[in-house]
Amino acid sequence: MNDFYASTVHNRINSDAESTRQRYRQRIARELSWMGWREEAIAGKTIFDVGTGWQALTFIELGAREVHHRDLSSAQVDALNREMTRRGIGNLHSRQGDLCSPWDVDGAFDLIFLLGVFHHLADPGAMLEQALERLKPGGSLYLRLYRSGTWSRWLTAHLRPVAATLSPSLMERVYTLQFPLELQRDGSFLGNMLDDLFTPVWGAFHPETFLHNAAFAGGSIKTEEDRYHWDFSDRDENFRVLFTRSPQGSTADRATRNQHPVVIAPVDQRTLPLTDPQARRIGHLLQQSMDALLEQSHEWERACALLTLYRLVRRFHGLSYFTLSRPEPSSISAFVGDLQRKRLESLEILLQRWGSSESR
Repeated sequence: MNDFYASTVHNRINSDAESTRQRYRQRIARELSWMGWREEAIAGKTIFDVGTGWQALTFIELGAREVHHRDLSSAQVDALNREMTRRGIGNLHSRQGDLCSPWDVDGAFDLIFLLGVFHHLADPGAMLEQALERLKPGGSLYLRLYRSGTWSRWLTAHLRPVAATLSPSLMERVYTLQFPLELQRDGSFLGNMLDDLFTPVWGAFHPETFLHNAAFAGGSIKTEEDRYHWDFSDRDENFRVLFTRSPQGSTADRATRNQHPVVIAPVDQRTLPLTDPQARRIGHLLQQSMDALLEQSHEWERACALLTLYRLVRRFHGLSYFTLSRPEPSSISAFVGDLQRKRLESLEILLQRWGSSESR
């Protein structure tokens, strides 16, 4: 997965430098607000950041004393180092590295920031142990990661086995041929599709997983309060976790760590216990359809079917897909409340039509 993101995903999502910079600035402001931090609080802090490098640059702009950056992609690390040289930045240190291996960094941090990274780690528990050990007293570890039980994560998990039989380049060709004007206007859908379907490591987690590991943190854990196990309505497909080390600086001792080892595992979205009869029935139909699609010998047909289903994940999730005209403002809340049923019905219609076509 060394340069998968640089060559396949981020070159499309982050194609315009200025809009990308503004987007990351807004994103970090939003996440800091959830943490209870003001932007001014970054000034003078020592930060460990992982990802494309845009966040690291933003932290420097906000006045961080020092930022250590890591990414698995050598291309993204090289690009960040070139930008640092161009700007004359001397307090940002970027290296290629795998967070699941022993960290090659000394010192402790006020903030360790992982936005959109944790769900792609091969051994998230190993990363978490190392990160918590490197927090300063009162320091924080922030995670934003994929939420189990949401519509996009549930449907994507069913599509990924079919995607494994195809190539990103084929999916890009199919999309380019079917939606050339859409691609010309905005490349984010393509980037998101290739990310969701082809990234080698992909997992969706539940907030309770982190609360069960609270004994290890040696401090406090904050996460989303809603503990639902599945909900296909208008739910955020991600959630946040904030570990804050106690000001006294004592992480859990070795005996406590041995007694409460860090066990962080994703939730298998394909085996979610769907309690609604309609959802359960359509879930069975989806799994049968994916099994049949895997037996389809023509990869072009598999790719077209996969693209159609993935558009239910990303593009067709709002008012324009389910209605020919936008509802009146007074009825929008009722529409959103019915989104789960409409999503499931749309998925069922597609699957049934494909099934009837194959039977003829």
